[in-house]
Order: sequence, then C-alpha cells, then structure tokens
Amino acid sequence: MERLNSILLIDDDEILLELNARTIKEFNLVSEIITMNSAHKALVYLAERRKKWPEIIICDIEMPHMNGWQFMDVYSTILDPFEEDPIICIHSNSTHESDLNEIERRANVNMYMTKPLNQEKVTQLFSYCFESKNTQVKRNLGTVYVTS
Repeated sequence: MERLNSILLIDDDEILLELNARTIKEFNLVSEIITMNSAHKALVYLAERRKKWPEIIICDIEMPHMNGWQFMDVYSTILDPFEEDPIICIHSNSTHESDLNEIERRANVNMYMTKPLNQEKVTQLFSYCFESKNTQVKRNLGTVYVTS
C-alpha cells in the first residue's frame, strides 16, 4: 500500500495536536507526523526543509501571534513553482462566512475540515491525497469540505 513520507499538523492547542496525530497514526500510512504549536514555527520548519516538504499540511485558522491566513500568506511566497506543493487542509471550528469565503478565495487551499479529526475525515484526506498524487490534477479538484 502507498505511504506518505510526512504530514505537518499546525495548531496552538497541544491536546488537539496529540489527538489528531494519534488519529492519523492509526492508519499507518505516514512515516512521520510533525506537530507544530505555532504557524511561525511551521514556517521556519518549512523554510529549513525546502525540497523535502510534507505531502500534507493541516493548519488551524485561529491561533495567536500568526493565524492560519497569515501563515498561508507567507507560505505562498516561499512556494517553489517547480516543485509539487503539499496538499493544504484548513482545520477549524469556524463556520464563519468570512472564513469560508477566504477558503474559496485561496487557490492553494485544497480541503476544509471541522475539528476534531476522526477516522472518516482522515480517510477522505488520504483518499484525496493519493488520488491527486496519482492523477496530477490536485489543483483542479477545487476545495473539498468535510464537516461531519
């Protein structure tokens, strides 16, 4: 079965980070699950790894100091147009219309999932990831919303 090298989870809630990492680990489809409790730390991590980015980044919206949208703004400036960029999943409790509009506005956001992760959501995430890797049409699939 196909496996991913790594997933990056970004959330200021340490307990939720641990729960999400455990949920993903149960699938045994990822070699490394990286957790960062701030968007800034995640950006530093990504900048240092340049050519070895995780295949999936799951990012919270509401975080102190640098929120998920600010993370996405900086992230989009460090993308290498010649490299395959990770699948971006926004992970939040927010159902504010402004956040949903922002998700639609951003071309590099592939998925939106409500908190917390569960087996159904992770199954959909992996399905999307493997489908996009195998078909090379990730950017044309639009944003996938998973809220159950």
